[in-house]
Amino acid sequence: MKPLSIKQFVVGLLVAIVTLLGGNEVAKQFGGANFTEVKTVLNGVSATTTSSAIDIEAAKRVTLAFNVASLAESGKATSTFTVQVSVDGTNYVTYNKLVDNVTNSNSQTLTRVASQVIDSNTSDYLSFDLQHDLFKYFKVTDTITGTTTSVVTVKALIDYEQ
Repeated sequence: MKPLSIKQFVVGLLVAIVTLLGGNEVAKQFGGANFTEVKTVLNGVSATTTSSAIDIEAAKRVTLAFNVASLAESGKATSTFTVQVSVDGTNYVTYNKLVDNVTNSNSQTLTRVASQVIDSNTSDYLSFDLQHDLFKYFKVTDTITGTTTSVVTVKALIDYEQ
């Protein structure tokens, strides 16, 4: 059997790493690739909850998708979503520059908010302003109030460009 060249060995090793870790993990570890992933931040919660920290250190764009379901009657319960950000994973502050999914006239700039309130079975989106800000982690808190329960899910679409 003929020995492998260095190039053949390296290519074989990279194929093995991609197979074992998956494409997104390899891109995170070794850089040089763009990829997008969806992370579930809150999954089917029905009481006030704060998510665990989500790492966005290498993110170029982050959009949060909020979904409220199983609400028996609109206006009887409210989910108020807030986002806390951190540069060190220990100290968090409320992020007041989330870009809201609202219509603006041509003369207006993007609308930035500190929270999103949903009181019906619907979905909505907020995006981070990462053009001007840089954070290592974020958390989402859903404060649920009212006389009935709902089921809340929050997902983050994170775009990495390296």
